[in-house]
Amino acid sequence: MAYEVWEMRSGNLVASFGTEDAALALVRDAVDAHGEEYGRHLALVLEDDDGNSTAIAMADRLLDRVRIPA
Repeated sequence: MAYEVWEMRSGNLVASFGTEDAALALVRDAVDAHGEEYGRHLALVLEDDDGNSTAIAMADRLLDRVRIPA
């Protein structure tokens, strides 16, 4: 099983991780470095052991998952 971060405009895989937390940390770091507009073009996808992919969150929903409550 792998948690993948995809850049939706280009369709490129950014990175793949063994845990959702690690994938979300990458998204959080990317948003910190490049801004929320960049984050709106990312998607978090779960690929199971059979190679089937399921979108977990993308765009604003993904940003909601990585925001740290004030």
